[in-house]
Amino acid sequence: MKHFFIGMAMIATLSACSVDPQAAADRRQKIKDVLLEPADQQGIELLFPMENNGRLSTFHVTYNPKLVSEPEVIRRIGNICVDQEFNGISIKAEGEPGFSTQPDGTKLPIISMWLKCKR
Repeated sequence: MKHFFIGMAMIATLSACSVDPQAAADRRQKIKDVLLEPADQQGIELLFPMENNGRLSTFHVTYNPKLVSEPEVIRRIGNICVDQEFNGISIKAEGEPGFSTQPDGTKLPIISMWLKCKR
C-alpha cells in the first residue's frame, strides 16, 4: 500500500509540471471546489480528494512551503474532516520536496503529502 501512495505522489508531482493552460485551470478549479475560502487556497498547488462512502476522506495535497506551512495545510484539510464528522486528521505519507514548473518557466518549491481523515 505504501508503494501505491508513493507511486501516486510521483504521478501527481509530475502532473504538476505541466504547463498546459487548461490543465492548470482544471487544477485550480479542483482546489476551489474543495477549499471554498480563497484564503485557504493560498499556497496549495494541487489537491486530489478521494471519497469513501460519499465523504471526502483522503487527500493528496501539494503545496508551496514558501507560501503556506505544513501545519497550516493540515489545519485546512482537517477542517474538512471535522465538517464531515470525522475525528480529525492524520498524515498518511509525506513525499519528498520537489519543484513545479509554472507557465512562465519558473520553478516553485513544492511538498506533497497524503492526509487521511480519522474515524
